[in-house]
Amino acid sequence: MPNPVVAFEVRGPDPEALRKFYSDAFHWDIFVFPGGGYAAVETASHDHDEATGATAFKGADAHMNDGVVIGSAFGQPAWKFTNEESWRAFEPGISGGIGLGEPAVTFYIQVTDLAEALAAVERAGGKTVQEPTEVAPNVVIAAFTDPAGNRVALVRAR
Repeated sequence: MPNPVVAFEVRGPDPEALRKFYSDAFHWDIFVFPGGGYAAVETASHDHDEATGATAFKGADAHMNDGVVIGSAFGQPAWKFTNEESWRAFEPGISGGIGLGEPAVTFYIQVTDLAEALAAVERAGGKTVQEPTEVAPNVVIAAFTDPAGNRVALVRAR
């Protein structure tokens, strides 16, 4: 696939509020660069050893420490981390879509429990704007707005 999407940015008039919101709601690791105008976001909790370059995942992401298993799923070659249940397809970047509607860019955060994630969003100061909805067989999504009004979607992990 040429030119895959491999990153995202979230912007708003109060970056500090956005950093707090995404950290509180999704436990993302956020590093604020000097000056405070921009921050790096890591969506998998980890420790990084600058001297060796080694990464050790922690917490809910610790299953990624034990290496990768190659197998088959979805009728094609697939992979997963040793202690992970779900298989992943070999796909670079992030899949997406283009549709009719008001101008907008949306990114999807994968979660295991949509109701629990929406509750965390509400506690952190966001607002649910779409309840869980099955949009294709076994594809269930929901959506919320963050404190800046950005619409973000959730997709239930298979």
